[in-house]
Amino acid sequence: MLDIAEGPRVAHNVYRDPATLTAREREVLRLLIDGRKNWEIAEMLFIGYRTATTHVAHILAKFGVETRAAAVTYAFRHNLVE
Repeated sequence: MLDIAEGPRVAHNVYRDPATLTAREREVLRLLIDGRKNWEIAEMLFIGYRTATTHVAHILAKFGVETRAAAVTYAFRHNLVE
């Protein structure tokens, strides 16, 4: 029997550890903190829109949160911001 989860789906990673953020994900996180949208992140980092979206999704998954705002809050609460 399959269990069906309710609510929005977030990638569940077994490595849900913010210490595993890549250098690029840290750059993206800084831009998230600045309130940048995915298309702005893509332009500023000279990457594709889908790549920026993927980086944001990885950050959310690693932090175990569902929104960008929650990711920013998580970063501040866990001293991941310099």
